[in-house]
Amino acid sequence: MTRLTGALVASALAVSVFAAPAAAAATSMLTTIRWRDGCECIAGVFKVRPTEAHLASALGGEYKQLRWSRWGARSATGTGVSSTAHDGVETRSNVRLRLSAPRNGRFTKLTVRFSGRQPTQLRLVTDPDGANPRWAL
Repeated sequence: MTRLTGALVASALAVSVFAAPAAAAATSMLTTIRWRDGCECIAGVFKVRPTEAHLASALGGEYKQLRWSRWGARSATGTGVSSTAHDGVETRSNVRLRLSAPRNGRFTKLTVRFSGRQPTQLRLVTDPDGANPRWAL
């Protein structure tokens, strides 16, 4: 083995030993649903560290200005503003969010705490075939 070949082998070993491990895919949150074209099913839009999320009015409506203090593989914690509108009147509330129970790269539990109220537990549900993802009480 020549000096140059030995140096290249040593360099390659050093790079492989000290290289950062490949990043795992980040766990995501269901942020909204959209009707799929041409069928009666919905497609979920999943995002990592979303700045907003759109849920049904009964579940808090739109969550805006989301800021995540922690986003890990097992859980995420953040704050934001909930905005709902009924009969032309908009109601805004500060909220704290906690995502947990990851499965297949997606959080399946969402805990929402509105200012001055008990937390609401939501879970990610789908049809038996895995279609039509949505948050439910």
